[in-house]
Amino acid sequence: MEVKHLDSFYIIHKLEKHNEVKDELMNLIINNEADSTQYDGGFISRTDYHLDENHRRTYLPLFFDTIETILQKQADFFFAKEATVHHAWFQQYYMYDKHNWHTHGKCNFANIYYLELPDTSMKTEFFDVLSKKIIGNIELEEGDIITFPAYILHRSNTNTLERKTIISYNTTFESTQAERIDKLL
Repeated sequence: MEVKHLDSFYIIHKLEKHNEVKDELMNLIINNEADSTQYDGGFISRTDYHLDENHRRTYLPLFFDTIETILQKQADFFFAKEATVHHAWFQQYYMYDKHNWHTHGKCNFANIYYLELPDTSMKTEFFDVLSKKIIGNIELEEGDIITFPAYILHRSNTNTLERKTIISYNTTFESTQAERIDKLL
């Protein structure tokens, strides 16, 4: 297989209502049941990722109401009739927490909403398999949602600053709008 370069692989949305919903989402997450997780040399202090899928995640209704327009825009961008969210969870990284290199399975895209990002040096890092280097030119800030193919290797490197809080979710875009594509051709 010969691949010459990796084109831009991500989409960034600024959550317009970030300042309006941040405090409420943070309160809901702080009061949400959570546990810590440790694997492959990584450690995350608080997350509900491993809790039963039927567990009530009190922050998700507000979050999904807030991003509904973004999901619709993404489905339209990908010529899909619908966006399906497969799983959603929060993660809070405290001092010395990290999430090692990983991918997300059984979905098209992974998404990360930076609910609390005290410093941009704490943003997610992406690994370019072609150059064998970290992709360092992605500009992200608190309130952004980054969407990227779920097979892209990424990590949250060791946190040496304040707490970072993200909401992550996986999406698949289905039911192609074939007629729209045909009109473009």
